[in-house]
Amino acid sequence: MGRVSQGVIGIRLDKDDSVIGMESIVSGSKQTLLTITENGFGKRTELDEYRVQVRAGKGVITYKITPKTGEVVGVKLVDEDDDIMLVTDTGTIIRIKVSEISILGRPTQGVTLMRTNEGKVVSIEKISDDNDTVEEEK
Repeated sequence: MGRVSQGVIGIRLDKDDSVIGMESIVSGSKQTLLTITENGFGKRTELDEYRVQVRAGKGVITYKITPKTGEVVGVKLVDEDDDIMLVTDTGTIIRIKVSEISILGRPTQGVTLMRTNEGKVVSIEKISDDNDTVEEEK
């Protein structure tokens, strides 16, 4: 009988934490990290604000979550010429130019991108400039 692999711990999560997304960064990229919350808030953050993590690290704070913003629902690496679509659980969809979204520091709450009324943002989609390709985040 062969050895059974135990796997590798990628990140250590606290009791109420969960992973909502992951992106691969290309060194020297001019992209920013877009973060969106369930109540329609969002922001872009420069990648150099994040330190490199080792295996089983605890991560870094990327968003100041408040009752007003709600929980983070998605992250995307974006370029200035991309668009994003926000989709709510009530079926409302809006499209926003990434260049119109503020670049803010990691521990901030962001700005209102979409008024959600009674609904919640449940998905974000990135639309790249090359042939309007949609990249889905659920």
